[in-house]
This record gives sequence, C-alpha cells and structure tokens, in this order.
Amino acid sequence: MDSPTSRRGGAANRREALARRGNVQRSVLQNELPAYSILDDERSDRVLELAFTILETVGIEFRHPEAPGRWRSVGADVEGARVRIKRDLLLKLIETVPSEITLNARNPERTITLCGPRTAFSGSYGAPHVLDFDNVRKSSTLEHLQNFTKLAHQAKTIQINGGVLAEPQDVDVRLRHLHLVGEPLLLSDKPYMGAVTSRTAANDTVRLSQLVFGEEFVDTNTVVGSLINCNTPLVWDEAMINALEIYSRANQAVICTPFIMGGASSPVSTVGACAMIIAEALTGMAYSQIIRKGAPAIFGCVAQTISMKSGAPLQGSPEPVLMNLIVGQIVRKLGLVWRASGLWSTAKVPDMQAGYESIMSTWGYMLGQANWIIHAAGMVEGGLAISYSKFVQDVEQIDILYEIFKQPRFDDLDEVLETLIKVGPGGHFLGEAHTRKNAFYIPELSDANSYEQWRDEGRRDAHQVGLDRARKQLDEYQAPWIDDGLKDSITDFMARRSREILSGDFEQ
Repeated sequence: MDSPTSRRGGAANRREALARRGNVQRSVLQNELPAYSILDDERSDRVLELAFTILETVGIEFRHPEAPGRWRSVGADVEGARVRIKRDLLLKLIETVPSEITLNARNPERTITLCGPRTAFSGSYGAPHVLDFDNVRKSSTLEHLQNFTKLAHQAKTIQINGGVLAEPQDVDVRLRHLHLVGEPLLLSDKPYMGAVTSRTAANDTVRLSQLVFGEEFVDTNTVVGSLINCNTPLVWDEAMINALEIYSRANQAVICTPFIMGGASSPVSTVGACAMIIAEALTGMAYSQIIRKGAPAIFGCVAQTISMKSGAPLQGSPEPVLMNLIVGQIVRKLGLVWRASGLWSTAKVPDMQAGYESIMSTWGYMLGQANWIIHAAGMVEGGLAISYSKFVQDVEQIDILYEIFKQPRFDDLDEVLETLIKVGPGGHFLGEAHTRKNAFYIPELSDANSYEQWRDEGRRDAHQVGLDRARKQLDEYQAPWIDDGLKDSITDFMARRSREILSGDFEQ
C-alpha cells in the first residue's frame, strides 16, 4: 500500500516543492574515512566475553508482569524479575535484528536509511529548561517546543526531527506526548521520534503514525524511532518495556539505550562500562525480537563519567570518547545499527567550555561510525537546558563534520600542478582559475574579519551571533506542505485524545 504522500497529484507536488524551496537538506553523512578500531581482536573478544558473563552470572532484571515469562519461554533462566541469558540464546535472538533500517518520512524526499558508515543527526532530547533569547534560563513551554521543531526542520544537517526537544511544562504531563509527536508532524516533514513515557503515549504515537501513513504501510515499514532507556545498572523497568513492546509489535524502531555514568551506574572502568552497555543494549534488542521477529531495533549508547569530587556528570572528558570507540567496534562486528549522543556539554551557557566539550565528545562516535546521533544540537547544562544559540552553532559544526569525513580530492591534481608551474616561486594563487572555481570551507557563523571590522559591527561574540541566526531562521520559517485533510485529522486526533485522557475515559 502506498503512503499518502506518494499518491498526491501534480498540483500538490508543485505546492510542496514551492514550500520547500530554499530549504537545503543534507542527506545522512556518508563517512568515507575508515572506521577506527581501538582494540585488537583478542581484547575486543574480552569485552564481549565480559558482557556475556555479566548476563550469565549477574543477570538483568525485567521488572514487568509478562516479560520474565516471555524470556522463560525462549529458554532463559528466570528467577522472579531476574533473567540470566546464555550467550548462544542472546546471539540467536539478535540475528533477526535488521542491519539496515529505513526511516520513512512524510515527505519521501526526507526518507533516510541507517546502516554501515552512514550517520544521521537529531537535536537535543529531554530539556526541561530553555536558555531563551533574553539569555534567561526558563522552564520549557509549548512555544519553545514549536520553535525548536521549526529550527530542526530548517537545519540542513538535522535529518530527524522531534523527540523531547524541549519539555513543554505548560502542558499537562498526561498530554505532553501528543505535542511531542504532533508538532513534528505538523511543523516538519522529516522522520520523527515517538513518545515512550507510558502505554498511552506509545499507542497514541502509533495511531498518529497510522493517520499519516496508513495502517498497512506502518505495519510493513518503519516511520518512527523511539528512545527506550535502560535503568542502569541492569534494570529494564515496566514503563520502558511497555513502550518497547508496543513499538516492536507495530514494526517501529526502538533505540535500546543504557545510560552509563561511570563511577555511579557502572564501575570506574572504561572496559567495564562498555561491557555493561553491551549487555544492557543487547538484551533490550533481543527482547524486541521475542515480541516480533525482525522488528527494527537500534543499539543505543550514552557514555558519561562523573566527577569523583562532586558526583556531577562530566561531558567532553576522555573516557566516553574511548567508550564510544570500543562500543562502535563491537557493534560493527555484530552488524547492528547504533546510536550515540552528540555535541553536548555541562556548560551553563554556550561559552568556550560548551564549545570544547561538545567537539571533544564527537570523536569517539564519529570515528566509530555511529548511525544516529541524538543530542546533536543545542544541549547545555548536561541536557537540563537547550539553547537557541548553541542549536544553530551545533548545526554548523555538524556541517563541518561532513567535510572532515570525506576523502580528499585527487581528481584535480593535473590542474593543481599546471597552476603551480604558472605561478612559480614567490607568486600567489588568489587570481588563478583553479582558485576561482574552488574554495575551502568557510563557516558562516565564525568571524574571521579584522578586529576593527568586528568592533564596528557590534563586537558580537559567538553566542550573540547564534541568537541572531536563530531569530532570523524563526522569522523565515515556512511550514512544509501538508494535505489539509491530513492536518485536520492530526489536530482532531490530538484534541479528542486530550479530552479523553483528561476525563479518564480512554483506552491505554
């Protein structure tokens, strides 16, 4: 069955093309550099062996009424909520996890495929606060969520919209999931993320997806990815299992993600933390296959350490870079799609600390060829806040990563030599034909002008430049084309479900 977007006529397609004009979108980053393997085969095997040993001896808890019984039915050793899983059983279950996952978008031109050396990016996730345009930290609102959804739609290096870009705290907590999914569907036409906080949230995400794409299309194609977090150490809780089951039954992607905070939720050991990440993520992915064989599942990795002085999380520190390199090497060996976390910082404002922590955090997952980077734009305060300025600055930093992870050109070397011969010793290349038709990358948001020009133009620092760009983009935002009937169906569904949920008379 075709999706609704594939059945539109010529006039509708022309309107859509006009709506998208000027919104240049980069496809997923095709990493052309070799993946970096930090370990030799013997040490790589030891990490995986430790993960298997954890699951066989310590086990992992599935705190859910039905999940332990489902594990028992496939041969796991179950005692209460504690599940111990032999490596052969685990490996057999993850054999059916797809090694390539396509996220279909409302606009087919935005559809992306995650696999191998391909990397897609999405914005921050989970921020209850916003560093607003007046530079004041505020509680996130629905308007903030809508603004960041618009910025993510316009961002040429963000392929996946939605998630908890900004937690709308002015919306009843029981209704927030409707906006977290509905706003990206109405304000963008990129792939989006689902809600996971309850059965209701997950079921409503699936229903909204079916409204957009059709029930049959959703059952046979992936249209939404949802973040299923493990309660590290070694616990899958009922709420996350409920969401995992709903999405897996519906053939929608679950991102099974441990949240390692080395020294707090894992031992003070880089290798030990990696083994826990592997054990937790693989059990979530394996459970998805018990629910529906072949359901799309993504290996999640969030790697942090904590300060042994204060207990505060650290970002941009060396050990998480190594963790991502190790995990990436193991995941590539297993042939799975994997997710990491992006340009994040514990800085409270988008200052120098935010810049160096964010860029330092990229190297492990980029060299390890992660497929989906969440938290890739805007995050400050360790994820407790999202910044307009940092969002647009991070989008440009991702654009630079696109250029870094290309193979250098070799197709113009004859012309290079001819130009060198022409210019000769002591000359310059500014006026040469080869120079005029080629250029090195020029960041749009960085200031390379003279001190005097910078002074005369207002002495703007990077934070102010970012705020100005974010304001400009919001002013210039144009909603992508959406069929009027579909738009009404989405808004009517959100309104009806809100009434039902608030009245207490509704289906889970």
